[in-house]
Amino acid sequence: MTDHQPEQGSPVRRSDSGGNSSFVTLENLQKIARFLTPLKWVSIFAFVIFAVTFIFSVVEAHLDRYTIPSVVGGMWAMLLFAFITGFQVIPAHAPAEASMTERMTTQIARAAYWLLAALTGTASLGALVITFRLLVIWSSEHGA
Repeated sequence: MTDHQPEQGSPVRRSDSGGNSSFVTLENLQKIARFLTPLKWVSIFAFVIFAVTFIFSVVEAHLDRYTIPSVVGGMWAMLLFAFITGFQVIPAHAPAEASMTERMTTQIARAAYWLLAALTGTASLGALVITFRLLVIWSSEHGA
């Protein structure tokens, strides 16, 4: 055994925090997005249905009870589609033998994806808050 054997695997596993997979990494987000890929077209279809429902609920006075659920459903369908398409492909870590320019370019690209992940998480939390607030308003107006 030489001292170089443990280092050979280390550049590939840089994003693993000591084997603890509970941390959010770009690779984990990519796995989730790829797992949800079959729902991509479902989310587009759902968004179209919710948009049409919203239009009809605004135009027809007797359908106004569907305005809030259509907004909530459309928001979640759009967020799901954005997550799936945004994290399908992420840049891999640059190999250790790559030039400084290649490593910097890769780090900048991965930083942009981290920014996207933060924005997606913030949008999800905002959508959750908006969902609860709108559903409370909707249930108080329409019979609960």
